[in-house]
Amino acid sequence: LSDLVVFGRRAGMGAAEFAKQNGQWPAVDEIEIQNHVHRTIAPFERSGENPYTVHSALQDVMGKYVGIFRSENDLQEGLRELLSVRERIKNTHVEGSVMFNPGWHLARDLENLQVCAEATCQSALLRKESRGAHSRTDFPKEDPQLAKVNMCVKKSADGMTVSATPCPTMPEELRKLLQ
Repeated sequence: LSDLVVFGRRAGMGAAEFAKQNGQWPAVDEIEIQNHVHRTIAPFERSGENPYTVHSALQDVMGKYVGIFRSENDLQEGLRELLSVRERIKNTHVEGSVMFNPGWHLARDLENLQVCAEATCQSALLRKESRGAHSRTDFPKEDPQLAKVNMCVKKSADGMTVSATPCPTMPEELRKLLQ
């Protein structure tokens, strides 16, 4: 735990120094703050599913369709299931207080977990090869061209876009270390 204190302090000091040098404070949008507060408290105010049930469903989808061995059919089905889970997340309900409430924390975390799961699935669909921990049963070999790109995911209002972005060139001093 001491490393949390040390690095937390260092991060705070760095942020304070950056703020001093920047000299301008960003405008605070009160409407945006109120919208965020509403989204954060919403699981207490609505009826719906227990977040642990939805979390279990998310884990099941990832294990069944986006696991160690993947195929296009499984990934497509996994993506459909993930979109269904996304809708379920919008209707999670929690009981109790905002203090010491892991169910509430999970309800909030589920949105981010689903985004990461969907990004993983979308990226895996485009990487038509097997490499490292990414094993495609329908593409069992490495594709040398795909070794030159990273799959980059951007979230937008209407979903996600995935694009192959060229990998940066490795600095010569690092390349020598790996030879």
